[in-house]
Amino acid sequence: DSLLTGAGTMVAFTMTVPWYPTINYEFNKRSYSSHSFSKLSASADYQIVWGIKSDGTLWFCAVENTYFNVAIPSIDADAEWHQYGTDTDWTDISSGRQCFGAIKGGAYYFIGRNNRYQEGNGSSSSRTNWILANNSLTWVQCALGEAHTVLRTSTGEVYTCGDNGSYATAQGTTSGYTTVLTRED
Repeated sequence: DSLLTGAGTMVAFTMTVPWYPTINYEFNKRSYSSHSFSKLSASADYQIVWGIKSDGTLWFCAVENTYFNVAIPSIDADAEWHQYGTDTDWTDISSGRQCFGAIKGGAYYFIGRNNRYQEGNGSSSSRTNWILANNSLTWVQCALGEAHTVLRTSTGEVYTCGDNGSYATAQGTTSGYTTVLTRED
């Protein structure tokens, strides 16, 4: 389709549509509000970004809500930033292929597809909303990979869970799953 001329609205999404060289960075530019994020994490498979602002609040920007249909109402999958809850103690966030992990108040939270035990508590159920996955230690950092999770405690210990492929969980094996958070070997 050619660019609209005159009255009307044209909507563009980054999907498998052809690229038009006449559309530059000014196209579809709209008003914006000022945000001050300290952490951002984008999904590898879904069109969603979660971010933590400098005030410790959690925000999301999405154009779809697959796997997140409880956390993100369909009306908010509008490519605009929306605050999630009112808590101000979110400190770290990371994304795996189809999931996210976050640290809130020293506890580990999880949302998304959990088919490789990335949540770390023995469950492989997908989560459509943030769930407290572990608060047995004081967690300060999380890192999610293709199909595994790595967490660091306030004392520097590292725990892993998920798919053991390519020694990803540091448990000395390349097969099976580490279903619960386990201190690295």
